[in-house]
Amino acid sequence: MTAVGKLVLPYREQAAYVWGGCVPELRKGMEHFCIHAGGEAVIEAIGERLRERDVEASKMTLCRFGNTSSSSTWYALAYLEAKGRVERGDKVCQLAFGSGLK
Repeated sequence: MTAVGKLVLPYREQAAYVWGGCVPELRKGMEHFCIHAGGEAVIEAIGERLRERDVEASKMTLCRFGNTSSSSTWYALAYLEAKGRVERGDKVCQLAFGSGLK
C-alpha cells in the first residue's frame, strides 16, 4: 500500500502518514473499492474504515456468486459498472487475497 499510496493519495494524506503516523484515508484517493468476497467476515474487517456504499459491490458478489477467491474483485467491478457508478478516469482499488490474484 505504501507504493500505491504515493500514486493515488493527496499530498496531505501522504504527509500525515509519514510525519504523523496516521492511517491514511484511502477514500481520499480512490473512488471505488472491490474487496475480496471471501466471506462476510472478510468484507466487514476490511470495510471497517469504509462506507457501506464502498462494500456494497463485494457483499452483492458474495451473495450472488459465493466465494470465488480473488477473482471476486472482478465480479464486484462488473457490479459497479452495471450500476453506472464507474466513470472514465475513476480510481478503483481491488483488494484480494489468494493465489488467483494476478
